Amino acid sequence: MTTLFLLRHAKAVKAKAGMRDFDRPLEARGKEDAQRLGGTIFERFSQPERVLCSAALRTRQTLEGLGASWGDSAVDYSEDLFDADARGYLDLVKQSDAPSLLIIGHNPSISELAFDLVGDGDAHERARMAGGFPTCGLAVLESDGQLSELTPRSMVLTAYITPK
Repeated sequence: MTTLFLLRHAKAVKAKAGMRDFDRPLEARGKEDAQRLGGTIFERFSQPERVLCSAALRTRQTLEGLGASWGDSAVDYSEDLFDADARGYLDLVKQSDAPSLLIIGHNPSISELAFDLVGDGDAHERARMAGGFPTCGLAVLESDGQLSELTPRSMVLTAYITPK
């Protein structure tokens, strides 16, 4: 069984004059949401074996907020996740051989990837996800195949968790 966790970064501050979008930090609410989500993830699921995190400040702070301790070799930071589209995200996911992978990225790419991959799952959870993918929203998808073999509609949505 392969598990893919797709997480949109937590709530970030609005860009101030002269601030690059890449450098926006989390708001206090975003930090709290990430901490709560971390507790939920580790109560309900096994810790993902690998993490692919956008190199942007708000995604790195979201990862920190989850509160898990991954070894340095289990986390990869990718500048490509900052501006890649859903297809680019999928290409990066397919390069992983881990049985469980957490992607921390940005919208619209993270939500589009989730929508593209989900082919089945709990109808209520699917309807909730279709209603929007807020900051610190997490889709948990499973498949019998390998990540390298993913195709559209090949995964089952097992959970959709939001801060509210």
